Amino acid sequence: MTSTPESRAADRAARRAARAAMTPFDHGQALVKRLSEVTGEEWTFGYIGNVSHWGDDRSWSAFRAHPGRVGTSRDRIGGHSTENIGDLITMLRGALAFAMMQQDR
Repeated sequence: MTSTPESRAADRAARRAARAAMTPFDHGQALVKRLSEVTGEEWTFGYIGNVSHWGDDRSWSAFRAHPGRVGTSRDRIGGHSTENIGDLITMLRGALAFAMMQQDR
């Protein structure tokens, strides 16, 4: 099937709409999945902390797998509150861009 300028524009618009509908959690999951693909290392996205009747004390991060050893600060990106999770998404985009540049060397 041959694509047309109109069909490509419609595809771009659909992708933009799908991204706009994503939650910050969805964005984080997608970014760490891509980071894992680019670096060849397993990364996960999640939080440490709790949500209860008194509030939300979660600290969101991307975590690098570290089987057989204790994790270090080099195994984590982030540590952002739920309120500031958008800052973590920005940080993950930067980490992915950096990893992609290193791949091109």
